[in-house]
Amino acid sequence: MNVTAERTGTASRRLSARHAASATASSALSDDVLAARRRTATVVGLLALGGAVALFSALIVRANGGSFTYAIDDPYIHLTIARNLATTGTYGIVPGVFESASSSPGWVALLAGLIRIGPGAAVWFPLALNLLAAAGVLVLVLRSQRFLFAIPSAPLRGAFYVLLPLAMFLPGLVLTGMEHTLHALLVVALLLMLGRALQRPLSRRELLGTATLALLAGAVRYETLFLAGGAAVALMLVPGAPGGEAARGLVRTALARLRRREVWAFLLPPIVVTALLAAINMHNGQYALPNSVLAKSGLGAGHGLAGWVPTLATAWGTLTSDLVVGTVVACGLGYLAVRRLRGLQSGLWLAWLVMAGLHVGYAKFGWFDRYQGYLVVSGMLLVLRSLPELRVLPARSLALVGAVMLVAVPAPKLSLLAQTPQYAHLIYQHQDAMGRFFGAEYAGATIMVNDIGEVSWQHAGGLDDIWALGSYDVLRAYRTGQMGPAFVARLAARDHVQAVAIWGALSSYIPARFVEVARWSISGTGRPNANNDIVFFAPSRAQVATLESRMRSFASSGGLPAGVEVLWSRTTA
Repeated sequence: MNVTAERTGTASRRLSARHAASATASSALSDDVLAARRRTATVVGLLALGGAVALFSALIVRANGGSFTYAIDDPYIHLTIARNLATTGTYGIVPGVFESASSSPGWVALLAGLIRIGPGAAVWFPLALNLLAAAGVLVLVLRSQRFLFAIPSAPLRGAFYVLLPLAMFLPGLVLTGMEHTLHALLVVALLLMLGRALQRPLSRRELLGTATLALLAGAVRYETLFLAGGAAVALMLVPGAPGGEAARGLVRTALARLRRREVWAFLLPPIVVTALLAAINMHNGQYALPNSVLAKSGLGAGHGLAGWVPTLATAWGTLTSDLVVGTVVACGLGYLAVRRLRGLQSGLWLAWLVMAGLHVGYAKFGWFDRYQGYLVVSGMLLVLRSLPELRVLPARSLALVGAVMLVAVPAPKLSLLAQTPQYAHLIYQHQDAMGRFFGAEYAGATIMVNDIGEVSWQHAGGLDDIWALGSYDVLRAYRTGQMGPAFVARLAARDHVQAVAIWGALSSYIPARFVEVARWSISGTGRPNANNDIVFFAPSRAQVATLESRMRSFASSGGLPAGVEVLWSRTTA
């Protein structure tokens, strides 16, 4: 700070507001001013979050003619497994049949506990839990940074308070009804605990709290292993971190620090919970990892180690598919290039970059941007914490940088958020309608579909999943190269499948002897469209009349949503 600033605190604050970096401005804030701005930011941010969720929920209900649906079909898979776990003790989509159909056993267990208490409100539990978790994320992020509070302009600060939950895509994550918001909350909490561990040895209470958080996070999402690895690397490599100072050399220091309790508080719990879940899956005759993890990531599908070693091209393609994550990675690398491994912030960046690197190598982005949600939230936090260290820029320039990070960079996510009612309406038109059709017309029978969420939630009976998320036999067929019409025919005969409903794009898996009865189309063209049609098949000609009759009855009773057109096949027209 210059001579004028040293002479008078008031002049210092004025000068820093106009010319100095945000770090100087934030340090000049009194405790009372900082506390007041933090309270304002929390209230405004929570109102913005709640208002956005309420607005988009209302738009979804309006689009669906009075019904609420989540933006994707998957939350209903968790609800189905949770209901079965709560009522029959079965972990699977069909009572009495174990199936590793969820990548979040901890989320399923939480829902199951709530369903035991209030089964009638089950469908609303994911929304309520996500809203609470999103509020927790926002509070933690705001409490753990000062950059936004140091912006001189009050209107600009207020605008940033509103934009922050939107830029982190929190309303979108809430309306997916999945576990990703809770996982983001746990990851942020663990990163903040890592910050403490990088400065001093943790107390016994802090170690227990860290291990508990890591255990819960590991049960909620397998990606917690990526954070555990990043935390361990940071604790072992960052200079100045407690432990191993007497050792000479990077390797010796790292090995000395490997004995620290803090390293294992982060590392051991997610490893233990992953191993325990793997043992349960294998005990029930299935793969160690859940069906959904293997089906969507393709892990282990190659020969030998090739199936477990990520390729640079795949990792790069994943990274560049999300502008926010890619920008945060660039910020983190730039920070470490300038600061190297000096200070607390460098340790957090190192842990985050390791976590992001493992994710792009072994997991995916997309599916309504939920898989990378924890990277976006925690990355945004680190960027906000790092901006005040850019002392070469005046406060106004830093505010412009903040605007870019909260508006320009997250623009694709803001666009996706705006489309949330449209995505939810598609779920209502297709998956919800399928669930109601099979629930009403095929109760007790075995069916075959490729979207199992709403269908499994509303249909009581057997179910084969042609996409393999809910059927281990199908997943094994994919991974062994046996998946095809012949396998589907054998599966349908073995399980006495009475009706089949799949997306038109998957018709190549359907045996020639299956008879197409009708299509549900939302294209409005009156012609088949593989991208918009759900195709219904009878597994044999003897079942055609039954499927046709039941579908006509369902349609005539008003079961089909507006905009869904039945295109009858030539065999039934």
